[in-house]
Amino acid sequence: MEAESRKGRRARPSRAKPGRTHGFTVLEDVSAITARSEDLKETLQRIVEVVAERMGTEVCSLYILDPRAQRLTLWATTGLEKSAVGKVTMSVEEGLTGMVIEKGEPVMTVDAIAHPRYKYFPETGEEKYHSFVGVPIAERSTPMGVLVVQTLRRRRFSRHEIRLLRAIAGQVGGIIVQARLLEDLKSKEKERREYRRRMVAAIKRLQAYEKTAERPETSARGRGQARLAGLPAVPGFGHGRVHLLQPPVSFALIDERRSDAPEAERERFWRAIAESAVELESLRGRLATRLPEFDWTIIDAHRMMLEDRSFTKKVEEATKGLTYPCRVAVMGCIVNGPGESKAANIGISLPGTGEAPRCPVYIDGKKDVTLEGTYDELAAAFQSLVDTYIAKKYPRKTAEVSAAR
Repeated sequence: MEAESRKGRRARPSRAKPGRTHGFTVLEDVSAITARSEDLKETLQRIVEVVAERMGTEVCSLYILDPRAQRLTLWATTGLEKSAVGKVTMSVEEGLTGMVIEKGEPVMTVDAIAHPRYKYFPETGEEKYHSFVGVPIAERSTPMGVLVVQTLRRRRFSRHEIRLLRAIAGQVGGIIVQARLLEDLKSKEKERREYRRRMVAAIKRLQAYEKTAERPETSARGRGQARLAGLPAVPGFGHGRVHLLQPPVSFALIDERRSDAPEAERERFWRAIAESAVELESLRGRLATRLPEFDWTIIDAHRMMLEDRSFTKKVEEATKGLTYPCRVAVMGCIVNGPGESKAANIGISLPGTGEAPRCPVYIDGKKDVTLEGTYDELAAAFQSLVDTYIAKKYPRKTAEVSAAR
């Protein structure tokens, strides 16, 4: 009887654990579901159902991590209450499921209720399940969720079973990544369509406005109005205040005429120097209030050049005795200076703050040479160019000046 009892106990069938061949079958089933996936929630639900069936567990659940809020949300389950899907959430610092994210590795316990990290969610109906295994779902070491299996009886899962669950979790991670990319693409496409719709509507409003603006205005309100064509930076329609800037002062606007009062012209030159310095100081004060991030050293450098007596004296000496229409331009910015220098008979563009000490010289609108050196060297070289230019263009008048001296 005892032998028969032992024989009977040996012959009693035991629960088969997943073997390697069985593991490959589970992975194939999950891969097949992935290949046919269209909706993320539906796909995850089918995966947890297959895993629970193939692994012989009563429960299989899948939680997805919100990386910003650091919270896990139940997305799919078989065995727990379906009404808990989307409602059960927990911090990564809560429960056994959160512990999986914290450790970044599988967590297994034979009796989950007795574990100190166990957290009970009454809406799930999980109080009757004992064993718990959770494996992290990750993509390139970035946690994305947790795959959980639970059983009614106390069961210790083998290393092979845990490796199989990790392999399944890896496939699920790929599905989540693809789903999120697809969701991003759909969102971008939706944004593109919305942007296009708004742009088309703006263009229609603009066209309607243009048609209205093209109608002849006969009322008093229409007088003084003008339409300005601008260069669009982005598509759309804008409404705002327009500031009309006065046209820049240019040598091209100055008529060439001979002065009969050289001394009066020199007085005007010195007065212009003084007024320009005052205007620059006033401009610096206004910018300090309205545009504090502006680099004031640019204005300071221009004012210092105007107040440099040795430089202005040399300019006066270079033009002393000239009573014929010769325009000489001495500009204090290598960026804006060339435009004014080209409009003069002979002009030089001095460097601004932080600019290389290179001064292009323009003669009759064309670049002739680039001078380098100190202010004294620049002044001497430029004066020599002015003298040479005058001697060539006004040979008779040069002789008269020389004779007068």
